[in-house]
Amino acid sequence: MAASSSILPSTAHPLPNPTPNPDSDPKTYIRQGYDRIAPKYHAWASPRIVPARTAYIEKLLSLLPEPEIPPPLSSSTPNSLTLLELGCGSGVPCTQTFTFHPQFHVTAVDISAAQIALAREHLLPNEENITLIHSDMTQLSFPPSSFSAVVAFYSLFHLPTLEQESMLRKIATWLRPAGVFLANFQVEEKEVVREDWFEKGVRMFSCGLGVRGTRKMVEEGGLVVLEDEVKGEKVGSQEVMFQWVLARKG
Repeated sequence: MAASSSILPSTAHPLPNPTPNPDSDPKTYIRQGYDRIAPKYHAWASPRIVPARTAYIEKLLSLLPEPEIPPPLSSSTPNSLTLLELGCGSGVPCTQTFTFHPQFHVTAVDISAAQIALAREHLLPNEENITLIHSDMTQLSFPPSSFSAVVAFYSLFHLPTLEQESMLRKIATWLRPAGVFLANFQVEEKEVVREDWFEKGVRMFSCGLGVRGTRKMVEEGGLVVLEDEVKGEKVGSQEVMFQWVLARKG
């Protein structure tokens, strides 16, 4: 089945050409890195079972209202449930999970053209209730109260501190009243540049505000924190800690 056109206007700016010196812009090597490793990352990430993520997705779904109209009409009316995913990757498993709910229209965004291409391959042939956008999330623009929920898995911590804070304010604006936000964050209060990430020559950037700093950022962004906890998960041979935050627009 063909994918539907977006039900929400977006003025996402075209992605700039890579800068000559990636050291000057972390997002340049984030984009280039995910473009380079996209198939390998998909093969690793798509079958992963992450109990914390699964549990929080179930909590998010339980907090959303029942659609006011039958599902066949929901993708084109303001009463439908609309979900924005920031950093969708290849679309498996999370984006795919949300598309299984016919009452949702899902808008999924990623900075990597290769990841969006994989998401298009995995999702669009079978799903009508999804719109894919290739963009830097910080350049997105949606009308206020566009979404019932906004989720960001393993993505917001790729932004520098000031851009994370700005994104939280935007997210709060995009959410409908009582809309739900779910994301995980880096626990450590520092910027990290990883060399040879996933394969030789790939550089990756992440940034954390610390547990208290992240909660403060979410609250000052205009959201009410419902749950906030640090959970560990296996990444390769190591256990990595992430801060999971579930919040609601007041």
